[in-house]
Amino acid sequence: MRLSTRILVSYGYLATLLLIGAAVAALAFQRLGDNISSVLGENFRSVQAGIAMLESLEQQGKRRAVLLLGQSSARQRVASADAAFEVSLEAARSNITIDEETEIIGRIEDRFAAYRDVSDRVIAEPADERLLDYEQRALPRFEEVKEGVRELININHDAMVRADTAARRAAISNAALFALLIALALLSMAPLSASLRRHVFARLDELREVSAAIAAGDLGRRLDDRNLDELGLAARQLNRVLDRYEMLEAELSGHRSRERRLVRSLLTELPQSAVLFSPSGQPLEATVEGALADRVREASRQQVEGMEEPGAVEFDTGGRHVRLIPLRSSAGPEVAWLALLDSPATDRGNS
Repeated sequence: MRLSTRILVSYGYLATLLLIGAAVAALAFQRLGDNISSVLGENFRSVQAGIAMLESLEQQGKRRAVLLLGQSSARQRVASADAAFEVSLEAARSNITIDEETEIIGRIEDRFAAYRDVSDRVIAEPADERLLDYEQRALPRFEEVKEGVRELININHDAMVRADTAARRAAISNAALFALLIALALLSMAPLSASLRRHVFARLDELREVSAAIAAGDLGRRLDDRNLDELGLAARQLNRVLDRYEMLEAELSGHRSRERRLVRSLLTELPQSAVLFSPSGQPLEATVEGALADRVREASRQQVEGMEEPGAVEFDTGGRHVRLIPLRSSAGPEVAWLALLDSPATDRGNS
């Protein structure tokens, strides 16, 4: 797997978990809010209708009591209260959200019709009998209607309580699910970070250490190039460069060794002792002992420094006569200096 793909997959997985968690939480809370709004709104309207029916019943009871006392002018107000009750009853019927409501509203309607029929008959009786008959015959029916309305209110109130409880449980469940997804994302960061540390950062550290070692001259270091990603490719390329460099270095070392042997062979064939060094003064070969070769090179360097145009020169140093000759390539600058040592100066003087 490519390194960029590995990193993209790792962080894409975390981002996906977080996005899924956020989406699930948002949808769940939106659905929960809609359900709460719908359930509470519908049940609250039924409760309002029940409360309006109870208020209408209270008005009916008071106004029928006035009729029982012989005030016929209250008859219109009784009809108005009956109409208000029926309007509230119809509002409750049009807002049925619970299966039991249909049966309860049916009983309320039957009980109200029975109460109104009995109360109307009682009111039509002679005045001296109406109060007792109303108390014995109509009032129990009146209480039955009120009891039915209270039952309607209670069942809707219980539904609101259940909806609130269900909403709380759903909120807790949704919060737990969201927390689980977040926890899963956080727990996933540990293996993902370990994988990145092992496959990326550790190998980058290795590349840095090997590069520093190579820069310091340790050309024997190699990188782990078994992986097939970008870092593995870079490691293989660097290893190939180092291998190629070692091969070239070995070839050059062989060439230099052969050249040194050739130069030494040529120097030993000369009739005089000789010291060969580079224009910068670095020793190349010599057929004299090291201390004498160093003195000759140092003296030669001093002679060369004052020259405007390099050329052959002779001088004495260390008891030896030296003839210094510049060696040039064809039409080029000097590539080396050859110091030929004659016999000691005292010997030459005697001779």
